[in-house]
Amino acid sequence: MANYFLPHFFRRGSKEDENLKSLKEAAAAAADHSSSISERSQEDSSALKSKLDSSESARATLSERCSSLEESLELMRSEFENMEDYWQVRG
Repeated sequence: MANYFLPHFFRRGSKEDENLKSLKEAAAAAADHSSSISERSQEDSSALKSKLDSSESARATLSERCSSLEESLELMRSEFENMEDYWQVRG
């Protein structure tokens, strides 16, 4: 039986086969691309988490240093005031 006896929706020509093949190839490429994006996303997430941990550690260290410097400043102010009082009484 020849193709021309079949209704048009049952006929499959080479153009439809090519379209189907190209659609399958596009779907496979999209799946590969999606997988690649997912892998890169996980790598980026891990890198960001590492940077965040490092930043939090640095922040904690700087916070401790700041507190130490503030304490030292307060001690210097106190000593300066004591010296001023001493020289006013002596003066």
